[in-house]
Amino acid sequence: MKNLNIYVAPGANPGATGTKEDPFSTLSAAKKKAKELQNEFGCDITVYLRGGEYRYQTPEIFTAEDSAMDGTKITYQAYPGEQPFLGGAIRISGWEKESEEEAYTIWKAKVPEGVYSRHLYIDGQRAARTKTGIQKNRAWETVRSDTFQRYRKTGSHFNGEKQCDLYEGYLTQDPMFLTCRNPQDIEFVYDVGWTHSVCPVESVTETKEGIFLKMKQPCFKDCQIKIGMQIDGPSYVENLYELLGTDGGWYLDRQESVLYVAQPKGISIEEQTVELPVAEQLLVVRGEKDRPVKNLVFRGLTFRYTTFLNPGVNGHPDVQANILKDPDDDALTYSYFKKTQSCIVLDHAEGITFDGCRFLHLGNGAVDIQHGSASNRLMYCELSDISGNGIQAGDFQETDAHPADSREIVRDNSVENCYIHNAGAEFKGSVGILCGYAKGLRIIHNELCDLPYSAVSLGWGWGYVDPDSDTRYSYKPLPHFKRYKEESVCREHEVRGNYIHHVLTQLHDGAGIYTLGLMPGTKIMQNLIVGNYQGSSYPEEVMVHNSWKGNQDEAYTRQKGFPGGIYMDEASGGMEVRENIIYQTVVPIHYHNIMEEKRFRSNIIRDNTINKKPCDHGFPHEIAAGTGITAG
Repeated sequence: MKNLNIYVAPGANPGATGTKEDPFSTLSAAKKKAKELQNEFGCDITVYLRGGEYRYQTPEIFTAEDSAMDGTKITYQAYPGEQPFLGGAIRISGWEKESEEEAYTIWKAKVPEGVYSRHLYIDGQRAARTKTGIQKNRAWETVRSDTFQRYRKTGSHFNGEKQCDLYEGYLTQDPMFLTCRNPQDIEFVYDVGWTHSVCPVESVTETKEGIFLKMKQPCFKDCQIKIGMQIDGPSYVENLYELLGTDGGWYLDRQESVLYVAQPKGISIEEQTVELPVAEQLLVVRGEKDRPVKNLVFRGLTFRYTTFLNPGVNGHPDVQANILKDPDDDALTYSYFKKTQSCIVLDHAEGITFDGCRFLHLGNGAVDIQHGSASNRLMYCELSDISGNGIQAGDFQETDAHPADSREIVRDNSVENCYIHNAGAEFKGSVGILCGYAKGLRIIHNELCDLPYSAVSLGWGWGYVDPDSDTRYSYKPLPHFKRYKEESVCREHEVRGNYIHHVLTQLHDGAGIYTLGLMPGTKIMQNLIVGNYQGSSYPEEVMVHNSWKGNQDEAYTRQKGFPGGIYMDEASGGMEVRENIIYQTVVPIHYHNIMEEKRFRSNIIRDNTINKKPCDHGFPHEIAAGTGITAG
């Protein structure tokens, strides 16, 4: 079949024709030309992106009009031997010295009016915002702060699990907060259990008792009443100008449009490359349920430098896996949730492939596969320094578990031979790969490591969308919860041949592979999970934990890195878990038993190798050698 080529180069002539000698300057121009050529010749089209920076402030959008014809592909790929970067940052220059502190020089530079960002990169490294010291807690404990006490109680709320007290904010005696610059830009951060929440300050006033920090609503309410983990005091507070120079950091004064950076003495920021991300997304592939975007390939491209503003504007009440409480719903607490934004979005997309791409330095998630998207692939990609989830597939509302229209089901997508590390770089409750309500997700031969919480998370709903939800031993569905006779769409996943190591580095109650709910036909097999603990290992293959009887397994459940191996959480069922290799974890396979025994017995757990190292007799070397990324 005939193949036609189009060329793009940054900084090229805006009136170009798209040939190798006269390349387009934008991907948008090449996209339009590719469709014209397809309509005329009906053949494969390759768009070559020459090396260099392609800068975006709003995302490149592909619609059904940009699809390739059936039987053909339109490929957007790096020109051989060159590296195109699609980035969402502006470069900052014009630095001046603001002041000299004991160990730091404070530099400042003007930024364009109206620009705001929560992220900054210096010489390709994520720079930390100013923040207070970190107050540590353990396991599921909330932070009890001497500096910040919850203040002005307004009532209480039953969240389906327990009665939760509600407050307007905090009382502090620290005078810095009374005179701080731009108090509405201060963010309180909470690391509790498996969650990482953020809540902005609304106002600061002085009272007879001290200084009152009124917190942003409804975020502060949601953080106090959300299911699972609620907050008390903050783990730390960040984004204060007054802390510049105490321990480094940077601060963007968006009222004055000035960026401040504290650098160690002897380092001149004038000699460094400073990138301030301003775009929140870089690529959106958006079709319609009766007209999806189809048959596109993105190969060898690097997507980098985005920000995520919503946590500083409306807050970030994390329920689990960087999925948020819906602020409009306090009653159906297991049914409706908010997803967070990703750099790349596939929405009603089919047959889209990312091959050999890199996703780096992103302000929230990397890739989101949602709303009826099917048969899409990520292969041989690297994802690193991602603030949120690496890849998320499926949706998270009760209506997604039981959709009225089958065209809305996210199905038959795959993540293969990808290297996913340092996701959750900011939002620590994030995971490497997250699957919500979806069908047939294949997670095969990837390496996932250096993650603050879980590596792979499958399923959603805690069993409340399953047919037998009333058989729970504890937290039974409330009378107004909907009951279902049919199973949800979540089924037939395959997690095989992955190498997962060094996860749960910061949070608690997660695993190399984590599951929720009934997922018939799901296979978790031949994975190598190692290095996720700092303590003693449970000696048996499976710990069946009956939390409704109390924490009888506390010797293990409170250890750092618990449980760490494979975690079959509430209502997990219908799965086959076999031939996995698990060592150096607190609990190899942990089953959280909250339903009648038939749910536990619906799983097949067999032929797994636990607590054996490669030097031990009986270690399955052949299976271990077959895990991780394979040759492309």
